[in-house]
Amino acid sequence: FEKSILPGTVEPDAASPQKANTSIISAFPVDTLAKLGTVSQTGQLLLSGSRLMVFAGDGLYGFDVSDPAKPTQVWKDTYGESSSFVTARLLDKKIYLVTQQYLSTGSPCPVAAMRASDTEISIPCTSLYHPIAPVAVNTTYVVMRINPETGNVEDTVSVLADSGSSVVAVFGDLVGSRHGGLRR
Repeated sequence: FEKSILPGTVEPDAASPQKANTSIISAFPVDTLAKLGTVSQTGQLLLSGSRLMVFAGDGLYGFDVSDPAKPTQVWKDTYGESSSFVTARLLDKKIYLVTQQYLSTGSPCPVAAMRASDTEISIPCTSLYHPIAPVAVNTTYVVMRINPETGNVEDTVSVLADSGSSVVAVFGDLVGSRHGGLRR
């Protein structure tokens, strides 16, 4: 399992079990394999140019790895209260992050999705898509488009669904769920 970084690979640092880190290594060519540097977080990884994003348990970290021997943390986004990481992709130099939060029957809105650059990303009830047909829902999914250079959230789409649902988002419009049509 390898993650490429210019000019190498990133993987969790197994040599430091007391403090979880991610090692930056030069993996190619194999005969010059070497550890170049370390970042202070572990989790799922994405690389965009010289920006390494680490999806940790408490949030998303952005590191400048233009000098792999001296990576520096340049931003941190924190997941909202009771929100958790589902998945993330890098497309056209943007991060698409999906988080989920189980509904609170006492206070379902607003949904605290993320704290990015000291700005609270909060989703009001009027911005949540929901199934047209009456079906049970227990989860709010939030899809965020994030700038990997700054960590700023540029856009969001949110949908109420069952925790086993598949949600497909296209910014500007939500295309569907396993229950068919959606309404805001």
